[in-house]
Amino acid sequence: VLLCAFTMSLDLYHYPDRGPTDGYTKVNFYSPELKGLNYTDFPTPRCIFGDHPVVASSWIHCRGKKHDGPKSETCLTCMSPENVNATTVKLKVSLRGDFSDAAEVDYLYYKNAIVHYAVPFVGRKIGGTNITVYGDNFLSHDFYTVCSFGTIYVKAQVFNSSTILCRAPPSDIVDAPIPLKVSLNRQ
Repeated sequence: VLLCAFTMSLDLYHYPDRGPTDGYTKVNFYSPELKGLNYTDFPTPRCIFGDHPVVASSWIHCRGKKHDGPKSETCLTCMSPENVNATTVKLKVSLRGDFSDAAEVDYLYYKNAIVHYAVPFVGRKIGGTNITVYGDNFLSHDFYTVCSFGTIYVKAQVFNSSTILCRAPPSDIVDAPIPLKVSLNRQ
């Protein structure tokens, strides 16, 4: 009977709250009300991004509102679909999957960040080299704007829409290229 009356509160935290227009951003939802719930309670959670078709949601372990530390909280996750325009849409999540219990938040689609080149293109193994990255559509999204050197993320300093600065981390790889990417949502 309690499960039938369940409605998510407006205290729904989602991260990241933005993603590129080409989609494929894994959006996690956390609320204290999700603690203790799981697949057997609600086997068909769903999400909808604006006017797009409904997408399936999954139960996961997450960090809640924390960005680091153990994944000890219960969350839902949805994959964002492609969106033609850079705009804010309403993102709804439903535990039942029919949206009778939906919670709604804003989700920002932005133009994809594009890297043209970076200088210098080599750095020291011990890290610490400042890398200036040139490209298009760079935005400052605080904690979420990062450069990735392989699988290691470092905070990016955005100067303008075409220039950012990242400090290369230490690396065990020498004499081989390490992929450099820019992310505005930490993915």
